[in-house]
Amino acid sequence: SDAHPAVRRHAIRISENVSSPTPRLNAALLQRLSDADASVRFQLALSLGRWDDPRAGEMLGRLAVAGFDDPWLRAAVLSSATRFAGEILKAVLAAVPDSTARSDFIGQLIATAAGSSDRALLGRALSSVAPTGGQQPELWRFQAITSLLDAIARHGVPLDSLADASNADQRGALNRLQQMF
Repeated sequence: SDAHPAVRRHAIRISENVSSPTPRLNAALLQRLSDADASVRFQLALSLGRWDDPRAGEMLGRLAVAGFDDPWLRAAVLSSATRFAGEILKAVLAAVPDSTARSDFIGQLIATAAGSSDRALLGRALSSVAPTGGQQPELWRFQAITSLLDAIARHGVPLDSLADASNADQRGALNRLQQMF
């Protein structure tokens, strides 16, 4: 909580090497989510990717939403997104939908999720971006669907494989997507 942002940024970076962070250290790091200095938030986004704490995904989502207009912060969040793409996507999809930066970020996040080869995560992404029944899809959905289709095609994942047979929501999303086509 030093007054100088460079000291706070360096403290966050050093905390990555702590093998067993204490609740006090975690709380101090979480306070940096709303730090006034952009470089401190940038370092926090980079460092959260090393956390084993399930709250890291939620915190990365909050940083992403708060920093849609900051390409550096978005890049830092994406670099930490591999393990937490689902939680970040959930936060981003809940944000105000009329932002070009949000649409771009959703596409980048879906591409990151596809790179992880986690079919369950891709199935949840499909459910999140597929159009809802009976409504005209918004522009961001078309962009997100395009990103999802491009990403799974690059990784050789068939679209049908994303709908888990035991998951009615994913099967319904796949059906709605096929109707849209």
